[in-house]
Amino acid sequence: MLKTLQILTFSLLVLACNKKQRQTEVVKSPKIPAKKVTDVLSPKKPKENSSLTWDAEPYMVNFAPEQEEKVREAVKIIKAIISSDEFKQRVLDYTHNGNKGFFDNHGMTNEEVYQTIIDGAEKMGNTSKNNTMDVELELYHQKTNTIGYTYPNTVRIWMNTKYFNKYTPIKVADNLMHEWMHKLGFTHGTVWNKDRDHSVPYAIGYLVEELALKLPK
Repeated sequence: MLKTLQILTFSLLVLACNKKQRQTEVVKSPKIPAKKVTDVLSPKKPKENSSLTWDAEPYMVNFAPEQEEKVREAVKIIKAIISSDEFKQRVLDYTHNGNKGFFDNHGMTNEEVYQTIIDGAEKMGNTSKNNTMDVELELYHQKTNTIGYTYPNTVRIWMNTKYFNKYTPIKVADNLMHEWMHKLGFTHGTVWNKDRDHSVPYAIGYLVEELALKLPK
């Protein structure tokens, strides 16, 4: 009897010890590989801005639905042209008076002018190189010869309905691109002369219209 009690007591002690051991066991978390030092110090660089990713997001004021649609068609045209190899090559090869370069180019090379267009960093509003045309468009009406205008201290471009309403989307694309060049910091003289048509706003606007006429219908 005494021997049986001793065996029973010993068994209970062993069970108690095993239970205590299980309660104090630490659950190990799965091993997570540490980041390499190079991953922290040299994160992956974002992809460079590209003509294929260039976009436009105009905000429109005082536009009727059919007028908004004309702007959207003009934007599609501009996107198609900027993404083309011909547009890039024409900008890079541009010459004025026998010399490679635009008139009133602020000392920029053709390569720099092209990259400025692709980067899309306006001088007002969203000034980051976000690869996007960020502008506000507003319609107005005046019986003048002004097709549209803007100011250096605003993101807004005003478009005269005297011309806008009768313009095709291709002509609107020309005008919109011209005015957006001002938003990127390019200028031209206020009085016409033979050189003004070779300034960045005029030359790029004309180029957009010329290439747009080649697009499939």
